[in-house]
Amino acid sequence: MKRIIKSKLLIFIALASVALQGFYLKPMVAYANARQTTDLAEQLTNEVDNQLTKIDFSEIEILVSEIENNTNPIVSIDNLTETIKTLVSGDSVIEYENVLGVLFSSVLCCVKKYIPLMLFIMATTIACSLLGKLKNKNNEKTLNDITNFVCMTVVIVAIGSCLKNLIATTSHTINSIKSQMSAVFPILLTLTTAIGSAKSVGLYKPAVALLSTGVAELFASFVLPLFILSVVFIFVGNLSNSIKLDKINGFISSLFKWVVGVTFTIFFAIISIQGISANSFDGISIRTAKFTLRSYVPIMGGYLSEGFDLILSSSLLIKNGVGMIGIIMLISTILNPILEIAIFSLILKFACAIMQPLADGKVVKMLDGVSKSLNILNTVIIVLAFMYFLMVGMIMSTASGLI
Repeated sequence: MKRIIKSKLLIFIALASVALQGFYLKPMVAYANARQTTDLAEQLTNEVDNQLTKIDFSEIEILVSEIENNTNPIVSIDNLTETIKTLVSGDSVIEYENVLGVLFSSVLCCVKKYIPLMLFIMATTIACSLLGKLKNKNNEKTLNDITNFVCMTVVIVAIGSCLKNLIATTSHTINSIKSQMSAVFPILLTLTTAIGSAKSVGLYKPAVALLSTGVAELFASFVLPLFILSVVFIFVGNLSNSIKLDKINGFISSLFKWVVGVTFTIFFAIISIQGISANSFDGISIRTAKFTLRSYVPIMGGYLSEGFDLILSSSLLIKNGVGMIGIIMLISTILNPILEIAIFSLILKFACAIMQPLADGKVVKMLDGVSKSLNILNTVIIVLAFMYFLMVGMIMSTASGLI
């Protein structure tokens, strides 16, 4: 009887010990896992801070200060390094209320800027039209021709001064995008090399050179003069009924579409094909390096592999943070010029709609032609910005799923 009681007591103690061990073991394992996760996060943060101190952001900081001084940026970047740290940590630096405020203020500023011009053109055109109707039998044609010529001349001078400013703004925007490419792409490509994507960098370099020099220079030195030539033909073609330049303007419009279309197609084909092939090759290289460290380095191989992962992860985070800074700078740069050109074009179209029943047909035709030609300026900025955005996105996505 005593043996039975003793055996039952031993079984009870054993079961209680197992239960207590399981009860305390799970919290200890969970605590260890949480502690390990915290340590890894701290190590990653320290590695990011360490790498940020070694990167030269001086060129980007100069461009950021220029954007802050000359435009109304969507994001205020007071400290570039701290902003990158914020992006790396996963926090957003974009305040959507601020973005809406910037858009509203930019639109309102452009409308206030060009409303007086629209009123001046409308008043001048309607006044000349009424003056042309004050004619008699002797000088009917002469007075009508003089008033139309004077009206066209005044309107051309008024629009020409605005177009000069818009051309200068477009040229400045293209040069600013080129400067951003020269500052952002070297850092992005260096960080891409640091995460083991050397093959991708070798294939991206020709596309970066094509974009930052070839495409931007093509738009600045060929497409912008093409726009100026188109506007001149519109002005000259509407000064007299005997001068017909509609076909030339049609040719210029077709040439512009072909140049932009072919350029974009070639660029997109290059980065798409190269990006896919390079990413696959780099994925094999990164996995091979990790396997070699873990398998063929005795004792310390596992620790070296974990350190290798830590360095790759921090470089990847910084690379994506720098890419986001480049995109923010790009949007802040192109926002005002695009809105200004679009609003000026809409104001000219609105003036055409108001004046068509009242004014001379040549003035309305000229204003409509100028408003259509303004699409060239906006297309140049948008296409170049989209190519830049696409290139930054391709570099940011390189090796993102391989670490």
